[in-house]
Amino acid sequence: MSDMLLGICLQKGLDATYASSGAELMMPCPLCDDHKQRLYVNRETLKWTCFNCQAAGYGERFLTDVLLIDPIMAHRIKGQLLGDIAVIHSVKYQMKVEASAASMEWPPFTMSFDEEKVDGRYWSYLIGRHLTPDQIKHWGIRWCPMGKYAERVIVPVTMDGVLRGWVARLIRPAGEHEQKVLTPTGMKSSLLLFGLDHIKGKACVLVEGVFDAIAFPDGVAIASLGAKLSPVQRHLIRKRGIERVIIMYDNDDAGWKGTTRAARELVAAGFEVEVAVLPEGIDPGSAAIVQLEAAIRDALPLNGVKSMQHIRKQFRKE
Repeated sequence: MSDMLLGICLQKGLDATYASSGAELMMPCPLCDDHKQRLYVNRETLKWTCFNCQAAGYGERFLTDVLLIDPIMAHRIKGQLLGDIAVIHSVKYQMKVEASAASMEWPPFTMSFDEEKVDGRYWSYLIGRHLTPDQIKHWGIRWCPMGKYAERVIVPVTMDGVLRGWVARLIRPAGEHEQKVLTPTGMKSSLLLFGLDHIKGKACVLVEGVFDAIAFPDGVAIASLGAKLSPVQRHLIRKRGIERVIIMYDNDDAGWKGTTRAARELVAAGFEVEVAVLPEGIDPGSAAIVQLEAAIRDALPLNGVKSMQHIRKQFRKE
């Protein structure tokens, strides 16, 4: 991507740096004399938001209202910025999408729950996670009695109807040198969204893990497969036609860090964003449906409060 916008901001005396995704710049807001980097501007759309004073705008208004550039010059600069960025971004994104499109084969020894003889421990594990037989069949969950994925239930990650990977979870406590969750070599989680194929409307709940997404009714939630939303995942959400995202990551330090980053970058990209939080110690995958419904009902819109810090104080006692 072009560094032209960064250079202009630095020339104007603003302490600008790239946000974690690289698609946005963050800097102190000159409109409210903020000393922290809480003004975000999307380098692809020039949509900007200050998470301190709530000032926001789109396109040339960032150049004219924030950087105080002459309107005629601002129009020329915008044309050059968006033209350069569009070409470079298109090439890079297409390369990533092609990489994510590779299909995978199921690992050896995996078995369907439709088999006549299914080890009862696997049923017990999934039923203990509040899954029904219909859900197990609907999501294509399998089990593995031997090999690399022995004693694990395997949840397939599909996109566009193609198997792109899986999440293999132990049905018992992990040993000293065991990992609780395994994914296949070559699976790029940052290029995938679990459950995206099932979304029908213009809104979704964004969660961390596959069991978190399965806890919701079908077509409601997608999982970013971790507490970080990548630029490609954000693009996939937009491509699906989704306009409103309710973030419900885990109520822990990693979850809040991921929520803060994802929320700000989604807002900068033009999404309507709300934050929903469950009580500490409860994640969506272990919550009762009434707790999920209450969290959605009490979700706070990011645009309606001064900053993410206010939302965090609302839900956490620290």
